[in-house]
Amino acid sequence: MKNRTLFCIALFLILYIATPQLHAQVPDRSVISSSYQTKERMGEWVLGETIIADFRGISQELNSGFLVGQLKLMSTSTDRQPAYTLDVFPNPCRDQIHIQKSFPDVVTIELRDLHGRSHIRQKLSSQNSTILISQLPTGPYFLHHHSSSLEGGILLLLKVN
Repeated sequence: MKNRTLFCIALFLILYIATPQLHAQVPDRSVISSSYQTKERMGEWVLGETIIADFRGISQELNSGFLVGQLKLMSTSTDRQPAYTLDVFPNPCRDQIHIQKSFPDVVTIELRDLHGRSHIRQKLSSQNSTILISQLPTGPYFLHHHSSSLEGGILLLLKVN
């Protein structure tokens, strides 16, 4: 048993000394480098080192080890204005809420509490409507709405004293 233990220790030491170091290596940062050249300036740096440079009057800046030229962001999406809107105000509310809609269709609204209980359900046909909520206890409510023109949605309302 003693011979076996000595053999294992000797084998471990031989393998440890003979093999290249396999534990935590530090990357050589001089290999990870970059350079740039413009009409005005030329330079090179190693990524990871602190760079302080003054590029006044030039449309370029040095940021995080990379040269950034004049960037122009072009978006492929457009800001579309919704064809139909439904506005509910005030929020938080006390005794009543006002609902304004920008479409002629009838909208169905339902006011539910956090437990899902329906407290008010109405169909609104006019552009401007007022719903009395003074009888409701204070707390948060979900206003569910849908119509044939407007995609359904849920708004969070807060009833206060």
